[in-house]
Amino acid sequence: MSRRGKIWLGVVGGFAALVASIVVFFDWNWFRPYAEAQAAAELGRPVRIGHLDVKLAREPTIIVDRFEIGNPPEFPEGSNLAEFERMVFTVDLNRYWRTGVLFFPEMSVTRPVLKLETDAAGKPNWVLDRFKPSTSEANAATTPEIGRLNVENGHVSLNDPKSKTSVDMSVSTEPDPKGGDSSIVIRGKGRYANARTQFEARAGSLAAFRDVTVRYPVDLIWEVGNTRAHIVGTVLNRTNLAGIDGKLEVSGPDMALLYPMTGIPWPSTPPYKLAGHLWHSGTLVHFDKFDGRVGSSDFTGSLAVDTGGPRLVLTGEFASSKTVLADLAGFVGGEPGKAEAKNATPQRKAAAQKEVSDPKALPEKKVGLERLNEIDAHVIYRVRRLESDYLPLDDLTAKLDLVNGRLRLKPLNFGIGKGRIAATVDLDARRMPARWDIDADFRNIDLKRILQKNSSTFDGAGLVGGRAQIVSTGQSAADVLGNGDGHLTLAMTSGQISALLTELAGLDFLEALGFAMSGKDKQFGIRCMVLDAGIQDGVLRTNSLVLDTTDTNIAGTGWVSFRDETLGIKLEAHPKDPSLLSFRAPVHVSGTLKNPKVGIDAAATGARVGAMAVLGALLTPLAALIPTIELGLGKDSDCSGLIDQAARSSQQADPSKKATPAPQNAQDPTKGQKARR
Repeated sequence: MSRRGKIWLGVVGGFAALVASIVVFFDWNWFRPYAEAQAAAELGRPVRIGHLDVKLAREPTIIVDRFEIGNPPEFPEGSNLAEFERMVFTVDLNRYWRTGVLFFPEMSVTRPVLKLETDAAGKPNWVLDRFKPSTSEANAATTPEIGRLNVENGHVSLNDPKSKTSVDMSVSTEPDPKGGDSSIVIRGKGRYANARTQFEARAGSLAAFRDVTVRYPVDLIWEVGNTRAHIVGTVLNRTNLAGIDGKLEVSGPDMALLYPMTGIPWPSTPPYKLAGHLWHSGTLVHFDKFDGRVGSSDFTGSLAVDTGGPRLVLTGEFASSKTVLADLAGFVGGEPGKAEAKNATPQRKAAAQKEVSDPKALPEKKVGLERLNEIDAHVIYRVRRLESDYLPLDDLTAKLDLVNGRLRLKPLNFGIGKGRIAATVDLDARRMPARWDIDADFRNIDLKRILQKNSSTFDGAGLVGGRAQIVSTGQSAADVLGNGDGHLTLAMTSGQISALLTELAGLDFLEALGFAMSGKDKQFGIRCMVLDAGIQDGVLRTNSLVLDTTDTNIAGTGWVSFRDETLGIKLEAHPKDPSLLSFRAPVHVSGTLKNPKVGIDAAATGARVGAMAVLGALLTPLAALIPTIELGLGKDSDCSGLIDQAARSSQQADPSKKATPAPQNAQDPTKGQKARR
């Protein structure tokens, strides 16, 4: 080799040695300020890198130690959103030069820590204003991609005082027992909406995430208190990790406890378990073809929720082949479910014991009606068979519309044999206390079924019709009745009533007791029964109460106070035929709705006016009720004729004659007291 060649060889060798020395000994931390500035500009947050190193190769390996992402300025200085002890990732430069897409074939993250929290105003620190995933296809095509991801000992904490939520989570990748790619696993526990919570989420590998021909799987179990939701499905939108299509199973002691999880103000229910198809995309959530049980009732249907407006909008159609009325008690503030049911909660059993000793009959539990302003709803509910311990109901149809805090139930229909109760409910929850307007028609209700359902002693038959109206305010059944104004008209015709009840009203207690002991009860026909009463400030006061049987005419006056649940009713019997025991003293009914007391006013015996004269005096004001009676019983009922006859007979009666006064031994709650509203 010539001397010149040796010189060039030495120069090239020296340069190669210099390059090799630079590569080996070069301190990549010189690039830290640049890397920090670029990352901070992209994230809109302070970024700090503890150490930076690069191992050059066809696919260079980048090593970052102590990588930190700071919080917004509103948070304490020096606090961080995220900290990573070490990140190691390879870069496919060849793919980047060919496609412009930054691809990391493998990334390993050691001890990542994310501290998600909100400031005093409720603003979260995890919303990165300058880093928002793009939904456009063009930008999504240039989004960095990760091949194999390994996460070791990750930890995420979430602290949101406003929602009373504090959760600690572990994040890691776990190998597939079948030999496939590792799954991402997140486990957490803590408090959610001030209730104990825990959850476990498993997602597919990133390889499965990149493959659009494979449905990306997710499996989530979430428990809040004793409420449990299990979702198994696939992600719909891979770009934004949004939307899901799968199966949902949800169960718990009370659907009202779903409010923090769903934002839907469900009424209180007994224990439930439902399963169906869950579909979520964008602002729409569907829970379709679900079925299960709520208390002792079966439940099927579909619902959809739109979360895109100022309030949630729920639409749904629900059905049941059998519903127990006690399971619906939460709608009126009662404790739902049957105490003897197998799935009855300890709270329901305790409530049943309390009901026995509680002197009050009306539910006083307040319903959270203010939440009705948070959601709009349009729901249809149909029950094929409705079971009740006290009412012989057959079926139920309800259509609910809730818009801007105003709820309307129209229709709300209950079937009783060939008869029906047709009601409408208008509830205005835009102000508190909420305002109620309730109107119910009773048409051809079979008295025999009601008596058979509630009594083994009394027997009877007949058709009952009428109308009830009440306008009130309140958040419980006790409030609504205790504050109400309205009217009640009931009439019965074409029936029979047991001699036992008739003789009790006439104070023939010895004969009545004989019937009860021997069972030799007999029936008396009923021409007509009419009750007409007004309701003012929660007190129902009779305008007329008349029961005209083939044996005895019974006239009554008095009041029922729903404010304090007391009674003051007086009944007088006017026999049509002489009796061996013709001692007929007025009967006083007093006490409370829960414990009524029957007493005898023995000193009030005396001359009796004729039965028709009594009917004439009492029924004359009821001529205006004929349209209501005909609506409830039909135009051919005996009551219309009786009222007409009584009105004609009363033309000769003293027009100044007053109705029988209220019982002397029962104080009228409306006298000497200021009306409570």
